[in-house]
Amino acid sequence: MIKIFESHVIIEKTEEKNEEETTTSGIIIPKTAGKQKQLIVGKVLAVGVEVRNVTVGDKVYVNVMSTQPIFFNGIEGILTNEDSIFAVETD
Repeated sequence: MIKIFESHVIIEKTEEKNEEETTTSGIIIPKTAGKQKQLIVGKVLAVGVEVRNVTVGDKVYVNVMSTQPIFFNGIEGILTNEDSIFAVETD
């Protein structure tokens, strides 16, 4: 069991939204060049007591640059602040 403080969230990473791009002139831009634009899509595993906009089980989109890797219940996840979550996917 883990107790999360303040507005922190633990997320299980399910995919990353950052793909290789090719410009109209044929220049290939590798996915690592756009790292600041990279998003992580994941499932919320645990939330802190001050979190208001997401709940456990939600599918969320998070800025990769504002995350820290964490191991939680045998799952490799990420720790971030609720403010770093861009969107919650709804049904």
